[in-house]
Amino acid sequence: VFFINFPTGLLCGEIRKAWVEFVNVSAVPLTGLRVASTHPEFFTFGSDVSDLTPVTPTAAEHCSAYKTVATPPSNANVSLVSPAAFGFSSSRDRPAVSQIPLSQGLLGPGEALQIPLWLRGPDQEGVHEINFLFYYESAEKTAKLSHRVLRHTAFICASRSLSARATACRSNTLACGGDEGEENSSMLLFVDVENINTSEAGVREFHIVQVSSSSRQWRLHKCINPVGDGDTKLASRERGKLCFKATRCKTRHATSGAEEKYTFADLNLGSEQIISSTTPCADFFFRRGVPSESRRGGAGSGVTRRQSLTPQSAAGDDVMKMIRKCSEVELDIIVLWKVE
Repeated sequence: VFFINFPTGLLCGEIRKAWVEFVNVSAVPLTGLRVASTHPEFFTFGSDVSDLTPVTPTAAEHCSAYKTVATPPSNANVSLVSPAAFGFSSSRDRPAVSQIPLSQGLLGPGEALQIPLWLRGPDQEGVHEINFLFYYESAEKTAKLSHRVLRHTAFICASRSLSARATACRSNTLACGGDEGEENSSMLLFVDVENINTSEAGVREFHIVQVSSSSRQWRLHKCINPVGDGDTKLASRERGKLCFKATRCKTRHATSGAEEKYTFADLNLGSEQIISSTTPCADFFFRRGVPSESRRGGAGSGVTRRQSLTPQSAAGDDVMKMIRKCSEVELDIIVLWKVE
């Protein structure tokens, strides 16, 4: 196993595209290639529908890891996504083992397979030890040794990037048209961001290029306070506030089909829109796992956070726990940024 363009340092929440190459040096075909890791949220090989025959690492060195389209800022672009498309049985499922896609399920003797590997900087700054365990089997079932494993350890130094906090409040604007049930179908979402990087790794400023959302019930609709036609820029220790209107997903979106589906909505602040419902953005969204209580509604430098309207309450108070549960908003916010 060879890693190509594998970084030693990342900003918290930074997405970096690398490559991994698998070479069969044995005399028999290999199958069942899998990888397990102590940090499964750190990497992804992409969805089943993503392009697995990329250009060479050298040719794509300066290309974006995201799929983008040129479009002016406007209302949100919406798409429906199922966790199953990214290898998850549900949004709460976060498998520790990933299947490596092989052509026809085999890697022949002397053959090599090179596929993209997307990495995401850990949420906490500091040095992180990432352990990989690669597993593969012999295609010949009569072999004395049916399977083997290969271990690899990587160290990543994570530096501080952006801190983000979102607050939701009910919109008092009555819906136009008088549709039944539309009165309580919108809310205002305030996203406070701060550049907490201390000029590490040559970072001068952060550009917030897009804010996206993912939920089964809500979606971002439009940005209320855009800064001209460009990105929101934050120099060291600067803060910014973005205000969005969010609306409930239509019934056909929330209950489309028998499987669980999420509505992704993309609001670009500049001239390019990132398709957050594709690799790698959606992969890391589903890999994030279920947020802990300490992360809900709090500040952090990760890509996604579960936001809530949570009143102050004493632990163990059943009544306040019920109020807190009822006031939670099932809406994940994805802040997409770049550095200069």
